[in-house]
Amino acid sequence: MLCVLQRVKSGSVSVIHSSEKQQISEGLVIFIGVQKGDTEGDILALVEKIVKLRVFQDKTTNKEFDKSIEDINGEVLVVPEFTLLGDCSKGRRPEFILAENYHQAKVLYDKFVHLLRQKLHGGDMRVKEGVFGAEMLVEIHNVGPVTFILNTRGSNK
Repeated sequence: MLCVLQRVKSGSVSVIHSSEKQQISEGLVIFIGVQKGDTEGDILALVEKIVKLRVFQDKTTNKEFDKSIEDINGEVLVVPEFTLLGDCSKGRRPEFILAENYHQAKVLYDKFVHLLRQKLHGGDMRVKEGVFGAEMLVEIHNVGPVTFILNTRGSNK
């Protein structure tokens, strides 16, 4: 699994051609791509990392990268994005041969969101999500900017 994690002051996702919109205040926006061969073990590892990763400032000491999403009681917006797995190394058109097929990717994405909600105290209210397979408009107010890439198969774990 590959995800881009951004520390935000706020974020939102709106489904194009729909009135559906999700928004969060301070927390994380997570773009996630499911790669062929990803497993529930990858989901577990990624969720454990995200919940404990210290990417927020301690407001009492001003110490950077001292607090986790749980520590600040922040919110999370999960956005499915298969284009993270696009290979642009050849030609002028991305290839998506690394991306898992739609149905399997949706199953794993749904499990990721479900587990994230379970791991975060009050997760049902704190974890929002985009719509898998939909065209969406994403607004992000990145603080820092702070952006990390997490890859269950690579060096960015």
